Amino acid sequence: MTTTTSPATREHWLELIAKRKQRQRCADDVEAIKRACSTTCASKHVAECKDCYPKVIERIRARYCGSPEQEWFTERKAFLHKLDGLLSDAKEQRAGLKLIDEILESEKEAWYRWVLRTYPEFFAVAPRSIDTKELRTMLDDPDRSLEEVVATVWRGLDQPANWAADVDAFIAKVDAANGDAAALKQLHVSQFFSHEATGEAYEAERQYRQDYLAGPTSSLDSIMDKIIAEYQNGKKSQPQRIEFQNQLDAVRRAKVAHEQKMRDRNNKRNQPPPVNERLYDLPPCYVCKSAVDPKDVFSCTICQAERQMGADRPLTAYCSERCFHRGHVGHSEKAHDCEAGDQCAQLRDQDTAMGDNGSDHPVVCRECLGKYKITLYCNDRCAGQNLKQHKQDKHGVNEGLESLQGHTQALQEVLDTVLAKGNPGLQFKPVDEA
Repeated sequence: MTTTTSPATREHWLELIAKRKQRQRCADDVEAIKRACSTTCASKHVAECKDCYPKVIERIRARYCGSPEQEWFTERKAFLHKLDGLLSDAKEQRAGLKLIDEILESEKEAWYRWVLRTYPEFFAVAPRSIDTKELRTMLDDPDRSLEEVVATVWRGLDQPANWAADVDAFIAKVDAANGDAAALKQLHVSQFFSHEATGEAYEAERQYRQDYLAGPTSSLDSIMDKIIAEYQNGKKSQPQRIEFQNQLDAVRRAKVAHEQKMRDRNNKRNQPPPVNERLYDLPPCYVCKSAVDPKDVFSCTICQAERQMGADRPLTAYCSERCFHRGHVGHSEKAHDCEAGDQCAQLRDQDTAMGDNGSDHPVVCRECLGKYKITLYCNDRCAGQNLKQHKQDKHGVNEGLESLQGHTQALQEVLDTVLAKGNPGLQFKPVDEA
C-alpha cells in the first residue's frame, strides 16, 4: 500500500512561515498594550493592572486558540483545551505566564517527536552510523532530552554547516512567492531536485524532476509519495534479489597509477605495460559530481570492463568510499540488473532455493561480449529460462537452446580476464563490504 501525506502535514515550512508571522503580530500587540498601560494606568507593571493584564491574556488566547493559520498546534485539540483553561486561570491571577510557557515548550517537544514518528522513511535513509532502534526508543522515552534527540537526528541528516541560514533563505523565497503555483514549483525544483553549484539534477533524481515538471497537476506530494512507494516496492523484492546484488556489490576498488619509474635499464623488460588511455578519461563522481582523483578511483568494474573491451560508454566512478556506498547499489540496479527483468527466475520461482538446478553466481551472454557488452543473468537457472528469448530478440538466432555450454560465461571470469589479465598495468583492491 502506498503511503500518502497531505500538504498540511508535509510542508512544514508553511507552518514555520505562519508561526513567525503570527508570533510577531502577537508580540507587537502585547507591546502596544504595555505601552498604553504605562501611559494611561497607574499600575507600575501591566501584570498588576486589572484592566490591561486581561487584554494581554486574551491576545495570547487569540494567538493559540483562535489562530487563522495552519500551525504545529492547530490539530492538537486536547492541548488547546488545556491551554484555554490555563489562560482563564492566568486572567484571574490563579496561574502565571511562566507556567504557560513551560506547557507550550513541553507540547512543542511532543509535537516534534510525533513528526519524526510520522515519517518512518527517515529511518530507512539514515546512514548506517545511526542506531535507528535507539532513536525510536528515544522518541518514546520522555526522560531522554529533546537536545539528545535533535543531536541524533542531525547525525542522520549529516547536518549542513549553514542550515539555519539556508532555511531562512528558502522560507523567505516561499513567502515572496505569495502562493503563486508556478513560482513555487520552480523554487521546489531548485531546492530539492537540483545540484546547488550547477543547477542540474542529480542522476538519481533526474526522473523525479522530469515527473514534477511534467504538468501543472504534478505536485511535490505526488513525487514524494512515488519515491516512498518505489522504496517500499524495492524493499519487498530485496529477499529475492539479495544474492544477485551481493555479487554485484562485490566490486573491486580499482586504483589507476602511472607506470613505475624504471630502476635501471636491466629492469625495463619487467615493467608492467602502460594503462589503457581510455581508462584515464574519468567522468565526475556519479553521486556528488565532484572531480575524481585518477590516483585513487572507486569504479564500477562492469562499466570499466565494457569500456576496456572497446565499448563507447563512459566509466562510472566515485570520488570516495562514502560516495561509492551511497550510489553504487542504485547504479547497479539501473545499469546492470538481470537481463530477464520481470521474468527473472528469482522473482518467478520464489519457492526454488538458490543453487538448485545450477550455479547461483551471475553469468553473461557470450555473444554480447563480442559486441563489447556485458549482459547479465543472476544465475544459470535464470539464463536457462530466458537466454533463448534474448538471443532471438538481440542476435536474431532462432535455433533451439538445449544447453548453456558455450553460450554463457561466469561474470567473475569475464571481469578477471578483461581487467586483471587484459591490462596488468592496473592495480586493483576490493572495496570493503559496509
